[in-house]
Amino acid sequence: MDHLDDATLIARGRYATLSSERRALMKSLQGDAEALANYARRILRSAETDTDFVLEEIEHAAVRISDARTRIKRMAVLNAQRDELRPAAWGTTKETE
Repeated sequence: MDHLDDATLIARGRYATLSSERRALMKSLQGDAEALANYARRILRSAETDTDFVLEEIEHAAVRISDARTRIKRMAVLNAQRDELRPAAWGTTKETE
């Protein structure tokens, strides 16, 4: 293994940390998407018979959409930070994920 300077090691550590946070966000977004699909099914199934339940489900879905929006905005910040770190961590030949 080639010797890596401290700045490169620190950049790679930061890059790895950002990547880990990004994976956690993706997992949360997957949960949001699955929850929204479930809300949609329950809403459609109950729309003609229990409008109070449907309105509650719509409120729950709205919260999940808001959470997903927040996660996506955080994802944009993480992606920008990773892009900025990539040259210091991997040089210019590292392919993007």
